[in-house]
Amino acid sequence: MSTRPWLPADEQHLVQVREAAGVDQLDLARRCLLSIGQIQELEGKGYGKQFYSEAIKFTAGTRVLTALGAQALAAPEPLTAQEQDMSTTAVESAKTTSSAIPSPETAPSSKPEPMAPHAPGKPLPMLKLLALVLLAVVLIVATLYGTSGKKIQATPTKTPAPQLVQPPLEPPAPHASASASASASAPAPAPSAPAAPAAPVAVAAPKITPPAVKPAPAAAAPTEFDCSNKFNTTKQVVYQPQTPPSKPGNYVYFVARSPSPVCVLDGSGKVLLYNLKPGQNKSHFGTPPFKVWHPDATIVVMYYRGWRVTGQAAQAGVTVLRP
Repeated sequence: MSTRPWLPADEQHLVQVREAAGVDQLDLARRCLLSIGQIQELEGKGYGKQFYSEAIKFTAGTRVLTALGAQALAAPEPLTAQEQDMSTTAVESAKTTSSAIPSPETAPSSKPEPMAPHAPGKPLPMLKLLALVLLAVVLIVATLYGTSGKKIQATPTKTPAPQLVQPPLEPPAPHASASASASASAPAPAPSAPAAPAAPVAVAAPKITPPAVKPAPAAAAPTEFDCSNKFNTTKQVVYQPQTPPSKPGNYVYFVARSPSPVCVLDGSGKVLLYNLKPGQNKSHFGTPPFKVWHPDATIVVMYYRGWRVTGQAAQAGVTVLRP
């Protein structure tokens, strides 16, 4: 089979054939044993390079078209000698047109020409302007100073401070004046002996106890999913493909539809945990047989030896995969 680069026309052709067949990218990837990222790159919508070379990419695209019942497009015909001469003539004419356009260095300058030097013996206009400016300065200084030569100073005016207005006093009540006159006519009492000053009483200062600060509770460490306890069960379903296998038996292939953990125990006793994300594909390589703890097939789909695991082995629990 002759190989060539996978062109944009091939990408559009694959999209049209897949949409006409009514197959989505996920089902097409399972049917052709490819990842969703590789199908998206074949349709020109992928991110990153999913194939090692253009030859492998073209072979994978041809295989996908064959699975959809279509064929790859024919390779584009090379240019004839006449078409090559026409392209060469167009390139030469473009070069001639670009050379005919004057460069910025050779284009005429739009800057004004410098003025000719002033002829000696004639007064310059700038001197006249300076003379007018000096005359204006002299006039301004003469107006600021008086005829006696003393500078006229402006005397600042003082603003009086605001005075507070007191309200009028009310006249005293009649009984108050009578009591005041009676007290004035009464004899003054004899002065009494001064009382001894009282001894100061010591008052204890109140004790201020700061409130007790409770330590913040320690944050609980995140618990990782424990896979070792998942295999301590007697409910295990043994799966052995009956049809001729198309893939080796030293790995298991997972396709996640929803976020879910998957535990794998291989024949060497090695336990691994995979936290799969939606749409993620993962291959586990190891020594068979494999014991896999997984949710049901609606969350994670398993493929072993090129065939999809179905039946009771695809339900939630522990599945033993034997080659």
